[in-house]
Amino acid sequence: ARSDLGQFWQDIRLSLTWERNSLYTLPLLPWIWVFGQSRTVYTIALAVTYLIPFCLGMGAIAQILVCKQPTPAHPFLSPTLNNHRSIFKPNSPTPRQIFWGTAWLTLLLPVNWMATFLGIPDTGSAALILWALWVYLKDPQLKQWFPIVLIGLLLAGAIIIRRHFSYGAIAVMGAIAAHTIMPFIPTLIRRPQLVIRPILKKLSRICLLVMVISATLLLVVPEFTMRALTINYRVLYASWSLPLDDTLHRYLIYFGGVPWLLALLGWFTIRQRSSATSPPYGITLSFSTIGLGICLIVLCYGIVFYALLISHFVVLGMVFTGIWIGRQSNSKRNLLSFGIGLYLITNAYLGFTGGYSNHPINNW
Repeated sequence: ARSDLGQFWQDIRLSLTWERNSLYTLPLLPWIWVFGQSRTVYTIALAVTYLIPFCLGMGAIAQILVCKQPTPAHPFLSPTLNNHRSIFKPNSPTPRQIFWGTAWLTLLLPVNWMATFLGIPDTGSAALILWALWVYLKDPQLKQWFPIVLIGLLLAGAIIIRRHFSYGAIAVMGAIAAHTIMPFIPTLIRRPQLVIRPILKKLSRICLLVMVISATLLLVVPEFTMRALTINYRVLYASWSLPLDDTLHRYLIYFGGVPWLLALLGWFTIRQRSSATSPPYGITLSFSTIGLGICLIVLCYGIVFYALLISHFVVLGMVFTGIWIGRQSNSKRNLLSFGIGLYLITNAYLGFTGGYSNHPINNW
């Protein structure tokens, strides 16, 4: 057993030089030791280790966006959930309902299972991206050093697990940079001398974040990092790029027309609320906009695994729509809830049973 473990560790160390390393298998070892080696055990281990944290991260972000939270003494000392108040009063769900409802909704979208069922750890990288965003939403000013280091480690971990989630890290960094710089632009144009020092102070925190990410990558996967810095992957994978209309159609199919419509309605609905001016909303919208731009316009790969980079936009938008529906009259609320619920359950059933690709609902 000891020799097998030593060989396993040697294989992992060797894989750190590859494009796809095996470091993600370390948390799966207890499952394999206890339940044996089989495809079923491996898939369940992937789901528990990576898919569930992805769903919980989605719920945590939704909770911050939907619920008004008193400012705690420290950004990581959250007040009691029952003291939070929803931005959609009256007839609004509780924060716990927001959290768990969003997590379950994430599971009901078949596209979010694809990586797990195919045996690849993309959902783990997506989970780390979401939790990095959550940490930043808890402390948007980055006043403490701990969130900076934690965000850097999470983003670096996402890149290490799956290289193409560097685009997700770029989206997070872009949202952080936008939230840092944008408030200073009006004063910078009129009286730049007043904001030079505050801007430099905030930029120093972003530089520290970049240093944490770079140091982690160079320490854990140095060969991989150097290749990533010297190879033009856009040129290397140019043959993967599709025309824009084909790319948009593929992402429409991956999520379905109904989820996209509900998502767009939800983001429009929350835009009409006062929360649209809050930092968490602006940061998340910037993150979503950059991610959508990268996937749909810049890369145009149309590969199903890249859908995890924009899944949060669809899920959160559907949550906002669900809360809006809850504010309607009883008859409208019941009818809309039944119709959407029936669609989601049918969609999930077809995704699980393999009838998804040949069914008309695939287009919606």
